[in-house]
Amino acid sequence: MHPAQTYAVTVDVHILETFRALVEAIIPNTPALSVYGAESSAGAVDLCIHEYMIWELDHNLSLVLGFYLTVIPLSASTATLLNAGAVQYVASGQAQCAPNC
Repeated sequence: MHPAQTYAVTVDVHILETFRALVEAIIPNTPALSVYGAESSAGAVDLCIHEYMIWELDHNLSLVLGFYLTVIPLSASTATLLNAGAVQYVASGQAQCAPNC
């Protein structure tokens, strides 16, 4: 089992749901393509890409603080940024449907 799967259990639910929504919007589940094989219909959520993104943001990106590279967990701040952008998008009236539709 990849460490990202066990790590996802410890992550805040709001962060997990934000990244799940992001990857579902980019690569949705497409059951109509299952006639070509199961791998053709799987979406990013089915492949746990959101868990991998959270793991990478929290463990493998480094920022220079002072004179040294420091690993800083970035999934929480990235989720906050994504949520703020989603709020602005819905408030602008450009969304085709209401959130959670």
